[in-house]
Amino acid sequence: MPTITFNKLSRDKKKALEAAALKEFSNHTYEDISINRIIHEIGMPRGSFYLYFENKEDLYLYVTDKYITKFIYSFINYIKENNGDIIKSYEGVLDIIIKYCKNGEKAALVTKFLEGLTHRISGKTKAINRQDIINCTTNSINKEYLSDDVDKDLFYIIDLLTNTLIHSLTEYLLMNKDEIRVKNKYFSQLNIIKKGIYKI
Repeated sequence: MPTITFNKLSRDKKKALEAAALKEFSNHTYEDISINRIIHEIGMPRGSFYLYFENKEDLYLYVTDKYITKFIYSFINYIKENNGDIIKSYEGVLDIIIKYCKNGEKAALVTKFLEGLTHRISGKTKAINRQDIINCTTNSINKEYLSDDVDKDLFYIIDLLTNTLIHSLTEYLLMNKDEIRVKNKYFSQLNIIKKGIYKI
């Protein structure tokens, strides 16, 4: 995570470093990420970089956590827009991400992040204020849709749904499987989960 010195930087300097890092992460696998390219992009001396971050892993974790957290809170709002229907929300978010990956300015970052999930540092990435995020997510779910006995298992249900989403994105973005087939499989999986947790 960033040092106290980094936290004291001006907003513009922080944004410049983050933008250069995002560009690098979007165009290279984790193994090929170059600190030299990042600092050259913004004219930063190499010594200065190490006043802010310990190494490239430290920078990668910082930037990744920031964008994962931003996405999670956007998704929580999306659940609320869907009246707390968690299955409907997961149905819609796959299409949103796929469309973003076709047109979004940081689309390549999504693909590179999915590639990085198999990297040794993937287990170290954890969203900021994890407990707050868990609470916000579970509180956004409309319990009226759910069977009476599944409320206590919401954390595991969200984990299952998220892993299903990530697997489908991996099939589409990294394995280049047909979009329609990926979506049909994904919706079938969600329907199976829905039958197990929703009121009939």
